[in-house]
Amino acid sequence: MPIGYELNDKWQAWIKAGCLASEMESATLYIVCQILGLKSGCVLNVVWNQEREKKGLENPKALDTSDAIKTAVEAVRLLIG
Repeated sequence: MPIGYELNDKWQAWIKAGCLASEMESATLYIVCQILGLKSGCVLNVVWNQEREKKGLENPKALDTSDAIKTAVEAVRLLIG
């Protein structure tokens, strides 16, 4: 990667700031909805934690999405209401 060092520097800055997760796909959703005057939201489900894995810490995989689905349904109710 020609700019791999730059991406890694940015990632380390987020970690130092206490960021618990990162995600980029929903940014487009938020921008488009703001322009259109619509409500939007996002529910994220963490499957694994690469930083815990690097440190050799316990890192169980969370493949059950039922809580995320329940949260999304409730969020849609709130957005509609």
